[in-house]
Amino acid sequence: MIQFFKIITLCLTLLFIHGCTSTRVPNLDFFDNKKNDLGKYPRLSDLPDLPENLRSAKKWDTQVKKIMNDRKIVNNNIKDINEEQTATDNILDEIVTLKSLVNSYKSDDPSGSTANNE
Repeated sequence: MIQFFKIITLCLTLLFIHGCTSTRVPNLDFFDNKKNDLGKYPRLSDLPDLPENLRSAKKWDTQVKKIMNDRKIVNNNIKDINEEQTATDNILDEIVTLKSLVNSYKSDDPSGSTANNE
């Protein structure tokens, strides 16, 4: 019985190998054609240097904490508005105050694009 399984396994293996030898393998020499293009890519030595005027992480953290604190103050002020203070004049004054606060945030915007926020 064991010899029968060995013979069957051998026949299946031979069929598999015969199938592999009759398969055509495509030409994989496309890397040879691309060798000429290698000189067209920039070298690492040609890359520009990193900017030297970047803020340190500590300065970024300080500015973010300041913005978060200002946001808390604004949120607390909004919660503290009473019904008597919601007259039209007070609302317009509050809008002007909030716009000035937004403009102070925009002046610290590193992207420089402020047109979308107005």
